[in-house]
Amino acid sequence: MERPLVLVGSFVAVAVVLSLFLLQMFASEIGLAVGIGILIGVGVVSRIPQRFAGGDIGFELCLAFTILVGLGHGFLLAAFVGAISMGLSGYLTRERPDDVGIAVLGFLVVAGLVSVFGQVGSLVVTGVVYTAVYDVLVCGVYLLTGHSPFGCAKFAGTHLIWNYVAFRSFAAVILAIL
Repeated sequence: MERPLVLVGSFVAVAVVLSLFLLQMFASEIGLAVGIGILIGVGVVSRIPQRFAGGDIGFELCLAFTILVGLGHGFLLAAFVGAISMGLSGYLTRERPDDVGIAVLGFLVVAGLVSVFGQVGSLVVTGVVYTAVYDVLVCGVYLLTGHSPFGCAKFAGTHLIWNYVAFRSFAAVILAIL
């Protein structure tokens, strides 16, 4: 009877040591995955009030987080954060699928530009430049699909202001944590 107990105890001890070793080895990846999950969750939640506020306002964090993740970790993670946060928030708020698709394509373009060109000045300038590129691209497509020019201008104006505030106030902290 003692032999199976010793074998089980030895197996458990080896499993615990191996688990601790793997946890230590992948701690930064686990932390990054948790951080990315939090950014996606906050991005989704940030779009819910602006979606139901009525009108075209640009108070959301999905693009800011996409830019920050792109600066810190490149295209794939930035595209993942942007596409998932925008897609999931569009699904939860029952936004028109074509509008969500246009926005996701804009996020993918910005993620690509960030991964190629990186930081284009200070962090605040970088955020505003990439936000402006996104707004011109997406609003151009929205105008071609019949959206109101006034609504597009209102969205772009509030989006630029909001992302300026976001990059001015907390973007550096998030980038340092990533």
